[in-house]
Amino acid sequence: MQNPPASQPRARGPIFGPLPPEGPLKITVVEVVGKVQARADGAGAWAEPAVGQELPEGAEFRTGVKSFIKVRIDSDQVITLDRLGVTKINKASFEEGVFKSEVAVKFGRVKYEIESAGRVHDATVRSATSTLAVRGTVFELYDQPPFTPQAISYTGAVLVRDARKQVRIGSKGSSKVQVDGDKQTAAETALASASFDPIINGARTPAEQRLIEQVIARGGIVSFDSPGGIPVVRGGMPLLFDENNTVNLPGAGLNFVLNWTGDADLNLTVALPKFGDITTPVTNLNRTQSGGITAFDHRGGSTLGGFEIVFFDANYPGGAATNPPGGLVTFPGPTINGRPTIIIPDLPGNQLTGAETYITSVNIVTGTPIDFSLKTFVLDPATGGQVFVSEQFGPLTQDVPNTNDEVVAGRVQFVIYNVPPALPAPDNSGRRAAPRIRTASAPSLAGQFAAYAAQKQQRASSPRR
Repeated sequence: MQNPPASQPRARGPIFGPLPPEGPLKITVVEVVGKVQARADGAGAWAEPAVGQELPEGAEFRTGVKSFIKVRIDSDQVITLDRLGVTKINKASFEEGVFKSEVAVKFGRVKYEIESAGRVHDATVRSATSTLAVRGTVFELYDQPPFTPQAISYTGAVLVRDARKQVRIGSKGSSKVQVDGDKQTAAETALASASFDPIINGARTPAEQRLIEQVIARGGIVSFDSPGGIPVVRGGMPLLFDENNTVNLPGAGLNFVLNWTGDADLNLTVALPKFGDITTPVTNLNRTQSGGITAFDHRGGSTLGGFEIVFFDANYPGGAATNPPGGLVTFPGPTINGRPTIIIPDLPGNQLTGAETYITSVNIVTGTPIDFSLKTFVLDPATGGQVFVSEQFGPLTQDVPNTNDEVVAGRVQFVIYNVPPALPAPDNSGRRAAPRIRTASAPSLAGQFAAYAAQKQQRASSPRR
């Protein structure tokens, strides 16, 4: 096929009907997948949107794991908010013959498609770190802390501005062009980019490789989800870990192990609020800057259930925590699941110093699980082995955004089997390590806890002024 002469004009695309009257344009929901919420303005209540629903300027949207929403402005602008994002359409109007729009991305990935034929568009997409100005194109902005922001033009010109640069990427009829927030040009981004398929043995860490081998040995089928960017496991007999089976845990420092029964697809997410970091089996979130890794996405396929693990290396956040002077105060607890438990009372000063807060959540993607168990294993700095510290378990009928909240509400049981390993605190002389644990069997300690608990209960029951 011969290309037309340069002087020959290109065929124009379709013109999308008559022009609307001057003023604001309606925002119409055209597709909803997964867990999505919307509201008409920043002060309204969040609710699940319906296909065909119309929203005004100022509409705001948020999406959960493996979810997205697609909306249309008039007839030729389509905006897609991908999973784990929050976006607000501040402006959508037709003014002086120009379709003007402004989209604010709090975080997440937004794809904007504009059919420019026969119409003039002035579209701006802003995030906390970047601003994209376009005149008819297909483009995407990804801004999800703590990851590097990305601006992508699939066709057409996009002007990218941030605190470090102003650069134009793409052109009419061009192919995909990308510039990252920490690079000055698209060429520099392309040079630094490298891609691999984690299903290839050499692309995995040794810990991931061992875990995948165990999954295959127990009948699991492992494939690679190209759109999802992560290995997928279906079927097989789920691995189970306890105090007698810790050698094969993938994380040298910290392991969160989710097991469930019933043919269902569940996702385990571990968040570190201090770092603004989450680890979950979704592309770009399965390996995080804080060191969290999830090796695969288990999507069920067996009535035996499934399992997922989020793990960290030996230098995990909070791994250098120390015990209080004299060690933690503990009480013997009841025997649960055939194991003796302990109680760590909420006494003043009876906490680890330097520990980090981890928030775990469990999301039901598909299927009907019966129950779940979430176990925590922690590196013992004294022995180098993994200690089975605690377990949360119970029935699972809906998403659990924060397992700790479910424990407080009484819907999930939480037990501690062993004291969280930590570095011992030095004694007053500094010449030797103080004990890591002290039992509360001594009358003085038991009396101290009883008095403190009574005072706390009295404060909680006292009327507030």
